[in-house]
Amino acid sequence: MARESEFVPLNDAELRAVIGPNSRHVALIEDAFKVLVEAPGGGVSVNGGTRDRADARRVIEDLAKRAALGAEVTEADVRAALGQARGGKGAPGLAAAGVSLPGGKRGAIVPKTKAQAAYVDMLGRCELSFGVGPAGTGKTFLAAAYGASLLRRGQVDRLVITRPAVEAGEKLGFLPGDLNEKVDPYLAPIWEALNDIL
Repeated sequence: MARESEFVPLNDAELRAVIGPNSRHVALIEDAFKVLVEAPGGGVSVNGGTRDRADARRVIEDLAKRAALGAEVTEADVRAALGQARGGKGAPGLAAAGVSLPGGKRGAIVPKTKAQAAYVDMLGRCELSFGVGPAGTGKTFLAAAYGASLLRRGQVDRLVITRPAVEAGEKLGFLPGDLNEKVDPYLAPIWEALNDIL
């Protein structure tokens, strides 16, 4: 199999996001696809087999689009992009849709997976949306952040957030502490999103 080279042009912010601190992001891409990524200036050069180069390019472009939207690109974002590229469904990268919420304290809030991007898109298109899935997948955070972004842009006058206290094996009355200490863990993602946007 011939190993060829391909150049991906990037601006400075995109290049920094793709390379990562101490070249960590590039190292993850190189290990995942068995390619060599070099930064000669003005972008990156990807050396490797045809399919490996295409997968690496998809990840690089996805990370660059996240950076262009103003989002901070972390190692978790790189690993998520690698997982999407390995899935090989041929769909565009999750940042390709340009789905993002206004910048918070850490930059724009950009969905990390295609499912999250579809969820944010659905929040924008439908008056009533349901998000169902395992704990920790960002459903509450994204919904609260979306609502806060509407409030910030003046598209709504008031934001009402409700959340059921789903019991984890014990009744709330039997948990130690006062009412705030019992309910705060359920509200943590909401407070985080509101503090980040507002």
